[in-house]
Amino acid sequence: MSKVCSKCGESKPIEAFNKRMQSSDGFNPRCRLCVSKYQKQIYQKHKEKVKESVKAYREQNKEKIKEYKIQNREKHNEYCREWHKANSEKRQAYSKEYHKNNPDKKRHNQAKRRAAHIQRTPRWLTDDDKVLIQRKYTLAQKKTETTGEMWVVDHILPLRGEFVSGLHVPANLRVIKESTNLRKYNKFVPV
Repeated sequence: MSKVCSKCGESKPIEAFNKRMQSSDGFNPRCRLCVSKYQKQIYQKHKEKVKESVKAYREQNKEKIKEYKIQNREKHNEYCREWHKANSEKRQAYSKEYHKNNPDKKRHNQAKRRAAHIQRTPRWLTDDDKVLIQRKYTLAQKKTETTGEMWVVDHILPLRGEFVSGLHVPANLRVIKESTNLRKYNKFVPV
């Protein structure tokens, strides 16, 4: 069974049309392809309005959103984890594009991180301490090579933590999976 699309005028199989109970034959007069094109045109036309209305909604309901996230922390965290897993390529592409368009911000953040490392590395470190630090980085590299999963050196007490900051010393370093480190961010998570 086939049907002619009212938009493009092509005869297509009935599977190319969405169901629509209001129509006499029970299917949308436009094929899915034409409906999709139309929806994209409408989206492009109203894109800025939609962004502004979403921004306005967030501003008006900032406290409600914050309260909801606090009350439903586990649910929200699970949603975020699922979204990150499902959109990893999208996130990487966005990050790459952002860094390409904002090289000054990228350099600024890298400089802040280097400065934090330097400021948090005490002068009293011995050569043995420096060797121990280097071994942690070597261990992370070897684990990455053997497992195929990214391992990194983590500061147990973060160098740039919000409430507490640690030092770049062997006792404050551990080798963990990159995914665990990214979830931790710059927070102190007691073991």
